[in-house]
Amino acid sequence: MDNLLLRQLTARSKPIRVGVAGAGRFSAGLVIQAARMKGLQISVLYDAQPQYAVEAYMAAGHDKNDIRGADSPAGIQEAIEAGKPVIAANPFDMLACDLDVIVDSTGLPVFGAQFAYEALRHKKHVVMVNIEADVGVGPALRRLAEQEGVVYTLADGDQPSLAKGLYDWAQTLGFDVPVLGKWMTVHSQEEADRRLNDRNGMRDTDIAYWDGSKYQIEMACMANMTGYVPDIPGMHKPRIPLVEIPEAFRLRVEGGILNRSGVVDVVDVPYTGDFNRDHLNGGVFIVIGSPDPFVRRQLREKGIPMSSDGSQGIIYRAHHLVGMETPISIAKAVLLGEATGSPKPRASSDVVAVAKRHVKAGETLDGMGGESVRAHLVAAVGSSADDGLPYALAQHVVAGVDIPKGTMITYGMLRERGTDFIWRLREIQDGLNEF
Repeated sequence: MDNLLLRQLTARSKPIRVGVAGAGRFSAGLVIQAARMKGLQISVLYDAQPQYAVEAYMAAGHDKNDIRGADSPAGIQEAIEAGKPVIAANPFDMLACDLDVIVDSTGLPVFGAQFAYEALRHKKHVVMVNIEADVGVGPALRRLAEQEGVVYTLADGDQPSLAKGLYDWAQTLGFDVPVLGKWMTVHSQEEADRRLNDRNGMRDTDIAYWDGSKYQIEMACMANMTGYVPDIPGMHKPRIPLVEIPEAFRLRVEGGILNRSGVVDVVDVPYTGDFNRDHLNGGVFIVIGSPDPFVRRQLREKGIPMSSDGSQGIIYRAHHLVGMETPISIAKAVLLGEATGSPKPRASSDVVAVAKRHVKAGETLDGMGGESVRAHLVAAVGSSADDGLPYALAQHVVAGVDIPKGTMITYGMLRERGTDFIWRLREIQDGLNEF
């Protein structure tokens, strides 16, 4: 019989119960789409601004009078058993309740690292929308999930997982996959500065989008699921049309821009306001290759854009639906014990912190959404004084020296190492500590 996932969801006597931290745009899509599904229920929401959670529930069809608030695990559990949507005052309270899956959609690395850790310790499956935490400590969280007998997975519908889906398809069929990537608008420094001059109403993740950190993080996430790396620090970011991608992403010795295969990169698509030009912005792609003449001919005849020598072409998806597909990851984790995508046990790439401005000795780094650092994609770093400081750790720590604008910040430039829990997880990941 077809559609195993839908059959299993429909057959459940009790729905899969889900708790979500973060009620922004991504989670709103998740909550609204889940309300139309059989066998799956968003039972608990948390947001630092509870009104966002109220709005998400109401957009999914819940009556405002049915939405409960709870400031204890007992209060949350009571609402769950009554079948009422509930908003938690403290996100950690939901971990002690009868939930199958926890979703972190906050985008806050320090919070997300500890929240995911505690959820896994409570033997909850974790769907990690918070890739800002994942790129810092995802391999450690994956190892913990395996130890606890649950699933740690990235979220379907987010670009890294969509690219991983294309990659899995191609690998299963035996194609070579030299490149994974996405389209986006790479903003000029002038445009970014203009936007960031007025930060009113901006969340940390909005600021990370404009300062360029977000796409560096997304590509690190994509890289760590596949073992890929950036070809050069920060990536090439060529501004080219779709049909030229297979040609551009060839090796230098073949006339392309790459020094090696097995890399991630982005293609710059300037935003124009014209859908016919902008429809790829937000999409993902893979470059595939085959040595077989028959396969190459079939790809070309079926309309796949190919390189000039016919050796490789592009497979792509032009859109991502921002949370609406995440229920698939939730269902797969519970029903199939399967991750949509998770980082390999050892990271291949990192995003390190780079000074956005001159940072003076004695200043506290303010992390994502702040004024002191942005993210930059590199091959995986170690933990010595000369190694780059992971972007996820560049918060609540003090510069020990003056750091010029544009400088990669190293561990050795800090007055001392941090005390946030995320530091302990990173030490575990780097083999300096144990669970």
